[in-house]
Parts: sequence; C-alpha cells; structure tokens
Amino acid sequence: MLGIHGSAGRAVVATLSVGALLACGGGGEGDPVTPPPPPPPVQATTLVVAGGNDQQATAGLAVTTAPGVRAVSATNTGVAGVVVTFTIESGGGSLQFSQATTGQDGVASAGQWTLGAVPGENTIRASANGLAPVTIRAIGMAAPLVGADTTIAVGGGSVEINQPGKPGDGMRVTIPSSAFAASVHVTIDVDTGRTLTLPAGVSIAGPVYRISGFPEHAADGFLTIRLPVTKPFSTVVAAFLRDPTTGRLELLPAQSRTATEYTVVARHLSPAMLLRPSGTAFRRVGAPALSLAGQTLELLTLEAIEARIASGAESGFRPGVDDWEFENRGSYISQGGHCAGQSLSAIWYYLRRKSIDGPLHGRLSTIPGFDPDNRDGYRFASVVQESLDWNAMERAFLVVTGTGFATSVPRDKLHFTASVLSMIVTGEPQLITLQNQTGGHAVVAFRADANHLYIADPNYPGQTRVIDFDGTTYTPFPAETVRGAQTSLYDIIRGVGITTLVPLGTVDALWPQVMSSTIGDQAFPALRYEYYDLLNDAWANLPGSLVTRQDQLRVRSICGACTQGMPVAPGTTPPDWVEWLSAHDAGGNVVGDSWQPAGQTTDGTTFPLASGAQKIGLFTQADSEDAIWVFLDWTWLDVTSVPFTIEPADAKVAPGIPAPFVARPYGVRPAVARYVWDFSDGTAPVTVLDDSTVQHSFAASGLRTVSVELWDHAAAKRLARAVTSVEVGDSITTWIFDELKGTVPPWSPVDVSTANDWTKQGLFFAAIQTAPATGRLDYNEPPGHPERGRIRLVVSPSPTTFSSLLMATRDTVCSHIGVLNFTGTTTNGSLIGRGRINSCLIGPTPGTPVLASRFEIEGTAVGRHLTGTIRAVYQDFSKAGSKHIPTASMTVTYTFKAHRP
Repeated sequence: MLGIHGSAGRAVVATLSVGALLACGGGGEGDPVTPPPPPPPVQATTLVVAGGNDQQATAGLAVTTAPGVRAVSATNTGVAGVVVTFTIESGGGSLQFSQATTGQDGVASAGQWTLGAVPGENTIRASANGLAPVTIRAIGMAAPLVGADTTIAVGGGSVEINQPGKPGDGMRVTIPSSAFAASVHVTIDVDTGRTLTLPAGVSIAGPVYRISGFPEHAADGFLTIRLPVTKPFSTVVAAFLRDPTTGRLELLPAQSRTATEYTVVARHLSPAMLLRPSGTAFRRVGAPALSLAGQTLELLTLEAIEARIASGAESGFRPGVDDWEFENRGSYISQGGHCAGQSLSAIWYYLRRKSIDGPLHGRLSTIPGFDPDNRDGYRFASVVQESLDWNAMERAFLVVTGTGFATSVPRDKLHFTASVLSMIVTGEPQLITLQNQTGGHAVVAFRADANHLYIADPNYPGQTRVIDFDGTTYTPFPAETVRGAQTSLYDIIRGVGITTLVPLGTVDALWPQVMSSTIGDQAFPALRYEYYDLLNDAWANLPGSLVTRQDQLRVRSICGACTQGMPVAPGTTPPDWVEWLSAHDAGGNVVGDSWQPAGQTTDGTTFPLASGAQKIGLFTQADSEDAIWVFLDWTWLDVTSVPFTIEPADAKVAPGIPAPFVARPYGVRPAVARYVWDFSDGTAPVTVLDDSTVQHSFAASGLRTVSVELWDHAAAKRLARAVTSVEVGDSITTWIFDELKGTVPPWSPVDVSTANDWTKQGLFFAAIQTAPATGRLDYNEPPGHPERGRIRLVVSPSPTTFSSLLMATRDTVCSHIGVLNFTGTTTNGSLIGRGRINSCLIGPTPGTPVLASRFEIEGTAVGRHLTGTIRAVYQDFSKAGSKHIPTASMTVTYTFKAHRP
C-alpha cells in the first residue's frame, strides 16, 4: 500500500478497511455509523467579582484578600481560558499581575494589591475581550493613631485619648459601675484620613474612632461618650455608630453640647448589637470593611449647616403601611401600654422584614378595622416592650439626658436637629420618646421639615400626627399613655436611636414565634376555653372546631394564674383582675359577653348560633380598677350548628293555662324519635314517641326552665338536648344589666367624679344597695366593693308599660337615701322611659350642695338581649333655707347591655 499522510489519508485508509470487510462477507448490518461532531466550546458571557471587593487597609499597604474576577457562561458556569486584564483606575498603588487567564473554575486573580500612599478610594478595572468590565474597590485609610488602650474593671472607669495637639485628644468613654460582668480590655484608634460619600450638605466633623473590645450590651447604666467638637453652634452636629460590615450609620442620642465638646449616650459599643437590615431598607455610607467584621465598631461625628436641616428629611416609612393597625391599649404583661413595643417592632419590621414579607399594617389581621383579632401582633408588641425593658431604660434615659448636664445648645434643638440629620444620612425612621412628670410615650418619626416632626403614634394607627418645633423648643405634645386614657402634654421630647439604647437585634429571635403563633406563650398566662354541653349537662373543653345540635353556645375562659405576679406599687392594694370574655362574629361584631373573677367559675358568655358553619372569635381581657381594657387572648372557633330547639323560645305564659311547646330537630332524626320533656316545676318528666309537640300548664308564677332530650328510641342513644326559659306570670319581663359604661368628667362645685370614682369606671352610681327587691334597679359593682349587686330592671305590669324603683345610697357622702322612679313604655322590642332621683347629697345645714338627677332610658330588644343608652342630666343646687338654687348642670350618656335570664 502507498503511504498516505495527513487527515485525508487516514480517512481513505478507514474507508478501504470497511470495504474489505464487506467484500469478505463479514456480517455487518446497515450503513456505517459516523461519530457526532464535538460540542462547541463554552463561551463566557459575563465577568463578576470573585473576591477582594470593598476592603479597607492602611494607605500604602496591601489589602488582605487578593482581588479577582470570574468569567461565567450564560448558565453561570465558570469558563476557563479567558484572558483578563487588570488596570488601576484610581488611587495609585500596584498589582502583582496586570493580566491573568481564568482557570477551570473561571477565576483569574490580580495577586497582591498594594494601595496608593494617599488615603482615599482605590479602584481596579478588570476587563476581557467582548465582556463588560467590572470595578473592584478598596479604601486606603490613614495609619491610625493608637488613641487609647486600657482595661476597665467591673467597678467602672473611663478610657480617654490623651494626646495633646493630635486629632481626637480629649475623646473619652465613661463606663458606669456594674455595666459589664467582667473587666474588659478596650482600644480606640483614631483614623484621620477617612472619606465617606455622604448626602449633599453633610460632612465628617473630625476623625473616625475605631473602637474594639466592648461587650455586647451594658447590663446597668449608660455609657457616656465625650467627643471633642469646636464647631460654631450654627453648625448642626450629631454622632453616629457605623457598622463596619454594612456601612450603615445609627444615631447616638445626645446629652449635651458646649463650645468644645459634644456628649452622647449609649448602652453598647459593639458591632454585634447593631441591626442588620435586609434588602434595600438602609443606606450604605462608604464601603464595608470585611476584615473588621465582628471586631471593630466605628464612631464618627457628622455636621451640616442649619439650612440643610431646614430643608427636611424623608425616611419612606408611612402610617397605614408600616405601622401596626391596632391601637395601643395595654395588655396583661404591659398594663401601662406597649407604645414602645409597637414603635420598636414596627421599625424592626420595616428594616428587617418589609422587603421580604411586604407592609406590616394589617398583615397579621383577619378583620379590617378590628383590633383584637391580631393576637400575634398584639402579643409581639407587648413582649418587645417587656423583654427590652423599655420602661426602666426610658426612666434612666430621662435622668442621664436631663437638666443636670450643662448644655450651650438647648436640648430640644439638640435632639430635633440630630433626629433630622439622622433621617438625612440613613433614610431610616427614628424612635422618639415623649415624657412628662407622670409617664412616657414612644412614637416613630418618619419625616421632618424645618418646624415639624411627622410621627406615627401607636395610639392612632394609620394616622400622621405632628410635633411642632419653633427653631429652639418643641411645643408640648398632647398624647395619651394608652389609647382612651386622659390626654396630657409631653414637654420632654428626645431622639432615642434604634439599637444604641435597646437591644433591638434580639427581636430577630421573636419573629419565628410570631409566625408559629407561639409568641408570648411564656409571658402570658395560659388560658383554657370550655363550652357548656347541653347533651351531657356539663362543661367540656372547647375544641378549635365544634359540631353541635345547639342553637346557642355558652363559653367561658379559665385562667387560674391571672391574679398571680401582678405588679403592685408599695402601699397599694393589688388590682382586682377579672376575665372579660366576649364572642364576635366573622365581622368582629359582639354577639355575647360576660365577666368573671379570674380563676373562678362563671355562667360564661352565651351567644346565638346560625344554622350551618360559622366562625366565632373569642376575646378574653383582664379588667381592673386601674386598667379597664387589658388584652389577654384572641382565638378563632369554627362551629357548625345543626340546631335542636324549642319553640316558642323565651316564652311568657300565664299560670294555670296549658301552653304548647314544640321540639324542632333540624337535620336527620332517628327512625323512631323519643322526646323527654322536663318543666322544672316539680312535675314528672313527660316522654313522647314520634311527636315533638306537648302542652303544659304551670301552677305558680316565676321563672322556669324547660328542657327536652331527643333520643334514638331503637338504639337507646341520646342525640341532643335543648333548653329555653319561660316566665310564668302577668307578662313581667326582667332584664339583667351586664354592662353599663360612660365617662363623667370632673365637675364643680360638687365633684361627683371624685366622690363616686366615675372617671375610672364610667359607673352609673358608685354604690347601690344590693338587697333583692321587685321593681329595683341594682348595679353590679367591681369585686371587693362593699356595695355589690347586679342591675335588674323589672318591666311591669303589662307588655306596654313598665316602672321600677331605685333605692340608692352613696356611702359616707350621702346623708340620706334617694329614690329613683322609672316609668315608660315598650313597643315592638323598644324600651323608653324617664326617671328622677332627688337630693342624694343633701347636707344637714343650709348652703350644703344638693344633687338632683334626671334619667332617660332607651333600648332595643333582640331576642333575649337588650342594648341601649341612658341619658343622665345631673343638676347641682345650693340649698338656702327651704329653697334650692340651681348652680351647675352636666349631661352624660351611658351605654348598656342587658339580657333576659
């Protein structure tokens, strides 16, 4: 064979070989197989930074991590063999390699990067043929001065920079006794060459202090930080902590400012305590220092002219979007309110969760415009309030920023300008505390202009409120400690920062509990719900889902621990806590309520059930003389009712006259039904087969209970039980008052609000005699009150007219008994009447004041429930001899709820 060379020759040889085999009958089947062509090489489409970006190092020295890039394909696979060129763009310095080829992982490195000798930003441009270039940055810092290096004992002390003539001289951190559990070794370096990209009109005032060695949080007291500042007072200054891992700034609350120094306070100087926002919820100021993460915290002072502050600031936080939708009314564990818990948790959510989960307002609520159903949000706010120990911190903060510290710039101006400057540089909402001599409040400032802070107030969710500032002083702000409390003016208004005083980062651990509905389980007392099972004539545990043959349900809450561990001021009586249980339909409307002493038995709350499936919300509150509305729990109950009822319900019958009763077994009934009737009047039960109607006559007047049981006669199995009440008599209706509320303002000259404690409870009368009497109106006083009874309005003697007498005494204030006579009419379920009580406060001598009152009652009955109003006109007289001269009057409207037993 001739020698054939090259690829063409090899192809010929292969063809000849195949042909020879076929000619020899080699048994091959089909055509010859041609191997597939090799896949095309993977192409790089993008360059990305692989490492070494956003570092910091001393100018003239090398950074810790070598800069590098990665060439990737459209499927994000590393591409080998790409030639990358590295070029220094700014800052000077040098690179180990100006060109490198990507390896199998697609990475090419420039090797050691030595920064330029001048402090400032350094950049490298990495490029490859046909690909978009990328930039790698680093910050060259001036060689820091070792300002201070010392050990602080448990007994406290200070660390101070004492280097006359050098930057930072006089900077001092003072640590109180017992702030930390063990001695700490701390260092403070002074960086004089730092440059940061800041919003227009804002610049660094002085050096950046790099602080390390401080524990996470001061156990007791405040750290005070004195910063040397010699700027004119027309220049606004504020101090900030800077997170070296993110570049985020956070305000340090001001204490005072003089011509030579600016003093601020904090509870920590640790980067681990700073909040790390997610998404784009924060504004980065300068590049992060990855090499310093978790070790060093930076502290700096920023300055701005007053015109920049007057131009205003904006955070993006908005009421109705980023605040909670429920009002601050306090809870079992935060009986004085949880305004700080609401404000802090709203700020936390805005920075940590909004970019992930969306707006906070209404996120956990199921009924728009109805507060109690947001159980997890309400408990979350309370737990944040208490776990962060806000109340104690706020009181101590008032002392440490109070009048005992001399300041040349008015404190209001210090705090207003610092809060505005913080919003300008961070773009974040700010926590504001309001204080006066009686208490405190906390709100969120989200926007500002020259003379106003725009705030989200937890007492007014979804609304924008405004704190006025006249350029020097805040205008005292009208607010309530809790919603519905008396409004007072708060004249001490301070910017608090976000985590510098409270460990807000710990809230991260609480959010999973919110999502699992276990938040507050360890702080709030455990509740147990029971329902009255008519079938077994006994109370039973209430499941989350219930199928019943009843047309109404009676439920109670059991809380044996609700009176334990309540805070009691020295020399005062423990609050008389009770549970108030109300039932609500799917729209939040009340369908039944009742109260009971905590841990004691009760008749429970009874509410009607519609036929079929429905949702019922159960709302349990704790009630005391000091906190009327105190949240305990909310839970949803799924109920399916296939009712078994008696007609007529709540009947009125005359004695001695047979009255018909019909059992209505809606749904499937047995093939042979047995009805067993009991009339609770001493007669024997009546058993009827397959006939749901009976007649019965009652011998004597009074209130009777009629019940019937439905049995499967063949299987001898009881299926259902129904109960109703019957009034036997001359058409007499008795209404039991369950709730009577109103607010009586202070009144002069006879201050009935003080004499009768009406402002606390909204009571109709402060003390009513309790002996039962026909035609009496008795008021149910709080437990423990010496005059305690129950309101009973007896409507008689016919269906269209009624009258009742009230015999009243007023403890030691009254010198004789007053008599109230009610007369009126009823028409189609309505109740209308008028009454008058005279001279409960008549004194023994001429000139003693006299109180006369007129009352008008209106109500509407639906079934066994009556709701309405009582309009009371209190007329004050001065008694002169036999004459009564009117001196003052006051009109108050009370609302009431009642039911027929």
